[in-house]
Amino acid sequence: MYWVARSPSPPGWHKPTVKKLMSFTTWLGKAADAREKRLGPDDKHHYFVLGTNRDFTRKEVKNILTTQVPPRKFAQRGEMEFTGASNFVLEDLPIFDARRAAMAEVAKVTGQSCGGITKDEPASFFIRQAIHNKGVQCRIGMRGVIAEAHYDAGRNMIAMLRGKKRYVLTPPESCPALNIIASRQHPSFRHSQTDWSLYPQRERLDKRGEDAPQGSGGGAHPKVLETLGRAQALETVLRAGEVMYLPSYWFHYIVSLDGDISVQVTLTPTPPLTLTLPQALSLTLTLTL
Repeated sequence: MYWVARSPSPPGWHKPTVKKLMSFTTWLGKAADAREKRLGPDDKHHYFVLGTNRDFTRKEVKNILTTQVPPRKFAQRGEMEFTGASNFVLEDLPIFDARRAAMAEVAKVTGQSCGGITKDEPASFFIRQAIHNKGVQCRIGMRGVIAEAHYDAGRNMIAMLRGKKRYVLTPPESCPALNIIASRQHPSFRHSQTDWSLYPQRERLDKRGEDAPQGSGGGAHPKVLETLGRAQALETVLRAGEVMYLPSYWFHYIVSLDGDISVQVTLTPTPPLTLTLPQALSLTLTLTL
């Protein structure tokens, strides 16, 4: 489960994962072991993530576009944010350079040069509304890695380059059945506390009278799992060569079925919408490259 550091931590809460810095070669060796040894649910799994973030705050963007703060400061902020270990991603994939696209948008709006980019710079074909763009992430998973159910406010485009992932998608209207962490102060805000992987075992757990593990938020309790069964959902397997559009506020639970490589671009969020499952399906496109 994803988390961010908060102070103070909620009573009884423990970090669900540990963030480590390692070389790709080291991670690849661990991924090979996972495939050969068929790791169990209690064994350690590793998930390799590389990303580039524009990381311009809403306040900075507002100041640039409404109070005529010199675009030069915006450009300097971009230069600071795009240095570091992940910068080589932009060298290989310059089409996802949200910094350059954002500066071009600022130059066009203000009529002033921004970071050496003039107002005549063509708009990016791949990145729209770049000043709100959250960049691109390269995600490399080993067999058995799970991303617990959660929603993103932004719209996601997910391209599978290798391997395959199972997605269970749930519309926003099913939120009451998902046992969501609603407090923005919680490290794992917007995630489901229910352990979806235990749903097939709910009857066995009920017969044994098992309680939820301490600190799980009731995520394994049979009654909680029963409530999960009331949610509408669809399931798909995203395979190499396919791209999936995931709308804002849709919950998604992800399982890596093999060693996989995917690229995810997060776009600006859309206003909260209440769509039925058939309506959302008509708006969701899966493209074959």
